[in-house]
Amino acid sequence: MSQLLKRLLMIALMSPMLAFAQMPVDKVIATVAGEPVTQQEVLDRAKVSMQVWDQEASAIKADKNAPAALKNQKKPSAAQFQEAALNEVLQERILLNQAKNSGISLNQNDVDKQIENVAKSNGLSAVDFKAWVVKQGGEKGWANYQRDMGNELIIAKLLAKEVDDKVTVSEAEITEMLKDAPKSIPVAVTEHIYVEGTGAKSQAKINAAKARLTKGESFSTVAAAVSESPDKGAEKLELPTNDPTMDPAVKKEVTTQTIGSIGNVVKSKNGFYLFNVLERKEKPIVESEQRQLARELIKANKIGPAQQAWLESTFNSNQSSVVMK
Repeated sequence: MSQLLKRLLMIALMSPMLAFAQMPVDKVIATVAGEPVTQQEVLDRAKVSMQVWDQEASAIKADKNAPAALKNQKKPSAAQFQEAALNEVLQERILLNQAKNSGISLNQNDVDKQIENVAKSNGLSAVDFKAWVVKQGGEKGWANYQRDMGNELIIAKLLAKEVDDKVTVSEAEITEMLKDAPKSIPVAVTEHIYVEGTGAKSQAKINAAKARLTKGESFSTVAAAVSESPDKGAEKLELPTNDPTMDPAVKKEVTTQTIGSIGNVVKSKNGFYLFNVLERKEKPIVESEQRQLARELIKANKIGPAQQAWLESTFNSNQSSVVMK
């Protein structure tokens, strides 16, 4: 479930719009601006939410560092999940209607690209990802997945137009943020070989590349022949080793690898890497770039609360468009 839909679910749980009642499956239970909401889609959404809750609860219980309060949290009842799902569907329809009135739309290519990104993040091709979804829920499940992905993208465009693009950052805010900022950052200058995917074939391919390096072939030669990155490994990367978003396995390799040695194979979320660290140094920060990064960070911190406030205001002002049957 996306962060956006989780946010909608949170709003539904915190400030329910309408109470859920027992009704026959497939019955139209409400309309939003004339668009029907059926009991079945509410039950389907509640089922997904329960599955997500169970998965997250299992992960928390398996985490030794998770707080006891989280591990002991009580699972909501089926009725609570259903009530939250109803509110979530109603709120989603309000946003889709708002997007329609604002002239926001998208095409199938937008959906296909997003699905391809989701597939890659799970180490799968788009074809394999579709096959997995179909295996779980049939062709109807795939159609529903595409529909839900499209709705997510439309709502994201709506939020960008109504909220994100209107968030401003002043020069004074940037200056205040940077008053104690360092003037340089630590970087590792490295060549790399990248093999996409985390399956057995990808593992074998990266292992074969390392074997060639061990036998004495130059890193650039092997990278040109094997690497699946757009530049075929030819571009020297300057990786900021103080970046908190850097993959921990990548960070460990580029900060500890002996310069001039053959590195270890590094498994990331999307594939395998081999790095050839050429040097480590302090890179001076360009002030204009630093200010731009600060602007983006400040704006990112403002967007969340701004979206939340806009969503709540929009839901409250559009309740008259919701008619319960």
